[in-house]
Amino acid sequence: MDFSWATSIFVETKNEAEFDRLFEAFKEGGHVMMGPEAMGIYSKVTWVTDRFGVTWQLVCEK
Repeated sequence: MDFSWATSIFVETKNEAEFDRLFEAFKEGGHVMMGPEAMGIYSKVTWVTDRFGVTWQLVCEK
């Protein structure tokens, strides 16, 4: 199955440790498209495609 960055999985984490753990796992062998950076109501936001071609949007509450 081919994946497209036009469809992504959105994950809202409760703390930065959880965000960082997921971000490090997804970027390993993948591609960071944006961030991580602060944005709006979130302390961290990133958009990353993992090594399998699945695109993830991760956010961390402030």
